[in-house]
Amino acid sequence: MLELKPPMFYEGCEKKLEVIVDRGCPNLRHLGADFWQRVVHCADAMIVSRMSNDDCDAYVLSESSLFVWQDRFVMITCGETVLANSLMLFAKEIGQAQIAFVSYQRGKELLPEQQLSHFVDDVAKIKTVINGQSYRIGEVSQRHHFLFHSHKQYQPGSQDCTSELLMYQIRGHVSNYLRQPQQKNCEILVLLGLKDLLPAFTFDDYLFSPLGYSLNGISGSQYLTLHITPQESGSYVGCETNLSDAHLVQTIFVQLLKLFDPKTWDVIGFNATLNLPRFSVESASCCLDIEQGYQIEFNYFEASANGRLLIEKL
Repeated sequence: MLELKPPMFYEGCEKKLEVIVDRGCPNLRHLGADFWQRVVHCADAMIVSRMSNDDCDAYVLSESSLFVWQDRFVMITCGETVLANSLMLFAKEIGQAQIAFVSYQRGKELLPEQQLSHFVDDVAKIKTVINGQSYRIGEVSQRHHFLFHSHKQYQPGSQDCTSELLMYQIRGHVSNYLRQPQQKNCEILVLLGLKDLLPAFTFDDYLFSPLGYSLNGISGSQYLTLHITPQESGSYVGCETNLSDAHLVQTIFVQLLKLFDPKTWDVIGFNATLNLPRFSVESASCCLDIEQGYQIEFNYFEASANGRLLIEKL
């Protein structure tokens, strides 16, 4: 019997790829928009908007975002995209020997049976060009994430950190507004309040039809990206930034948590420790140190979280 998707369902849970190249590699920004369009197309997505400054090119995609710096790129996609295909094209065009570090991350989808690939499929494909290790972080019966990282020796800089806030089953007046047929970009920006918290940032946002919203913000080499899937059948908000100011990141995340009032949420830090208020809920956490010098902290919050979180080498 054919299993139908819930009405207006869209898989907001995201996949994330970060690739860092060796110093001898050409400037990735000089590869041009056409090259990155091909990389994005391989994942079955499109570039819908772009902005740049002296340090970074930021692309809003039909499924989330892409950021390109001189020596690295971060690509985030949602829906039924196959992000591993983008890495395959990049490795073929640039040469796998030029790649210093790869991190591939994927969350637990609401409807994994609807995906065109699964984490084990992605890793099998990636390992044909990049050796590495994969993990499941989190309890298998609860929210968990999958992570692959390359084995090649690499050490991150002191400011190389990333913080992620992933919210599920959002509620409240902001969520209700995002489900209305009449929405405006400018009103969403005001509701989010990010311009006030990040006055030095330039923002580029995109309102999808019939529902959905993406926002990129950049200042120098710093970025913040936000993606909202408001559909009640699978509502999700993902926010990520490489800001090194932990207090500022905590302020942003707390503001978003108050705005969206999620039933569950994850906080993931790569060399970033965040002490968020518990909002009177139970939580569980775990930490993973990988050989390249990244400490990865995973925190899962739920209204009634029982059980424990595990790290299991796959």
